[in-house]
Amino acid sequence: MQIDMNDSRSAFIQGLLLALSVDNKISNTEITALLYLLRENPDLAEASVLAPFRRTLNPLLARNYISKNEFTELRSIICQILEIPVLIEEVNHLESIPFDEINTIKFSRQIFVVTGRFQIGRENVEEYIEKMGGELREACSSKVDYLIVGSEGEPTWKFGNYGTKIEAAVKLKNSGRDIFILSEEKFVSLVNDPLLAKTCQLSGRSMFSGKGRGHGGITLTKIH
Repeated sequence: MQIDMNDSRSAFIQGLLLALSVDNKISNTEITALLYLLRENPDLAEASVLAPFRRTLNPLLARNYISKNEFTELRSIICQILEIPVLIEEVNHLESIPFDEINTIKFSRQIFVVTGRFQIGRENVEEYIEKMGGELREACSSKVDYLIVGSEGEPTWKFGNYGTKIEAAVKLKNSGRDIFILSEEKFVSLVNDPLLAKTCQLSGRSMFSGKGRGHGGITLTKIH
């Protein structure tokens, strides 16, 4: 595909795609991060190099999940942009989420990120965190103290793609950063809030199996 080098946005996107696929492999997490970048930067999403693919890209930019077939289609689009024959899916190696077993949560001046679908309602969790003095962020970084994971997960998790927030939190934890990863069940049990407890009906519907084992992790049950 001919790239208009006068369009700096197209040149940037092409350079980014070249870097991500330098070994002819690209992971679902990298594709998800790319879509997040375009979603958060609408002007970048208007680059001329993406114009032929707007019918495919626009619906994906309007929502927060991607199906297995859509990941395949996005790899095909990247191949067309870079004019390469094929891109291999690089498999993510994260097979479980290392949930923490802690006895209390600090809220004041603490930074929280939430991810996944919550049976008690994501908005209820976010509202409670802010009410207790916590601060919400959209992405995990070295400044984040807690990642709260909804018990119903996200549709793409059944394809082995746990999302950039969980991937980033695990990398931070593995690098020695003190970030706590909590399941929805653990969060509800620790806050001891009557309203959340009343809303919470988790038995038999959680995507998680087993009990927390400190940093050892809980395996995600694959849903069909």
